[in-house]
Amino acid sequence: MPSPTSSKNYAATLTLAILLGFSGIHRFYVGKVGTGILFLFTFGFLGIGWFIDIFTVLFQNFTDKTGSFVKPSDRRSKNMTDETQKKSGMPWWGWAIIAFLALGVISNLFGGDEETEVADTSVEEVVVEEAAPVEEIAEPVEEEIVGKPELLATCEGLNETTAAATLVVIMAEETTATLNEGIADGTPEGFETAVETVRDSGEGYLELSTIFRDADDCGDPKFAQMKDDLADTIESLGENYSSWTYDLLLSDDSVLGEASDLMTLVAIQSAEIATYVEEAAG
Repeated sequence: MPSPTSSKNYAATLTLAILLGFSGIHRFYVGKVGTGILFLFTFGFLGIGWFIDIFTVLFQNFTDKTGSFVKPSDRRSKNMTDETQKKSGMPWWGWAIIAFLALGVISNLFGGDEETEVADTSVEEVVVEEAAPVEEIAEPVEEEIVGKPELLATCEGLNETTAAATLVVIMAEETTATLNEGIADGTPEGFETAVETVRDSGEGYLELSTIFRDADDCGDPKFAQMKDDLADTIESLGENYSSWTYDLLLSDDSVLGEASDLMTLVAIQSAEIATYVEEAAG
């Protein structure tokens, strides 16, 4: 039966969580290899899981693979046998060295790409300088859409449009909460359940995008463009969520990155619509 207090060093666990938590090194240290791999490939679940783990360690609610709490202790068990010491695994500073080496390799790889790009750019610049001058072609300037906010004051369908905008913000908050709960669970099963819930919500986003696109634009061209842009973003977010599977998120972290970007864009576009409606009413 595991002791209430883990044999893992509390200070080491906290240090690893704060400095390198996005790579899951603190979870590897306490023996949680499965969730450590998840952190490594998702950069700490886009920083959310990293943030949660830091506070979990700070409040001494973080556990090792045996379920024992990692807490500060001034003394270790004096009766620890040689066999137990052998099972304790690599010391925390060993994991830290490995993490720094891994980060160094990754930075060198990316740094090499940047150097190659710089070299390629230099070659292109030389070629352009030696070539005959080419006349610059002016890019067409997109004509700015002129709004008619005065039409919103007498628009009967405005409430339906603003209600749809409010609903998408609420859905986005619920989706984020569901994902955070799955991450906080700390087990692959809990995260897989959260993924399935988010995937099922994708159909709701797709339906909401259709409702929002068909809502009354009140005859205001600018308001209509803002409404259609938000509908397109909601539709893309619904398609992203509908594609989620547990294995896909483990193999392709760009899916989570795209969802995060779309979620941010939904919040921005919803706020822009709310501000435009408020200014029109004022």
